[in-house]
Amino acid sequence: FTLISMAMMSLSRIFVMYTKSGASAKRIAEVLDTEEGLPVSSSSDYPTRAGERGIVFDKVNFAYNNTKDILHDISFELKSGQKLGIIGATGSGKTTLTALLMRFYDPQSGRILLDGIPTDTVKRADLRRAFTMVLQDTWIMHGTVKENISFPVVDKEKAYVTDTLKVLRPIAPNQ
Repeated sequence: FTLISMAMMSLSRIFVMYTKSGASAKRIAEVLDTEEGLPVSSSSDYPTRAGERGIVFDKVNFAYNNTKDILHDISFELKSGQKLGIIGATGSGKTTLTALLMRFYDPQSGRILLDGIPTDTVKRADLRRAFTMVLQDTWIMHGTVKENISFPVVDKEKAYVTDTLKVLRPIAPNQ
């Protein structure tokens, strides 16, 4: 009796997991099929500062879901070649600045310029090609350094993997 009971419970668990995975797959498909929510504005709507190289945040305000401001009246200019370190407590808006720059979100007010061009006049794919973003939480998959580096890389970028591995050889010689 115990063997039959255990087998039935195992089948029940498998059925529940199968049902949940089907629902998850459906939700993933919905997310992947969702249209982009941030429109690209016409560049004629904004004055540009053409010829300038760098990043400008001009009186930027932002709140997630239009609730309490995370960023309030943020203004700074970072010229090409300059470096900026951003420090602050958890939840103070460090990652939000980067998310705004890469247009994962648009500010409620103010504007962000890249090389004198408002970021909301640039297609998000083009804008994101200009940056590399490394979040504070990193993950390494089980596998070699090469497999971890090449995971998101498409065929036309294989030289990037090779060049990166040349730099890493002293650290990971067997890759």
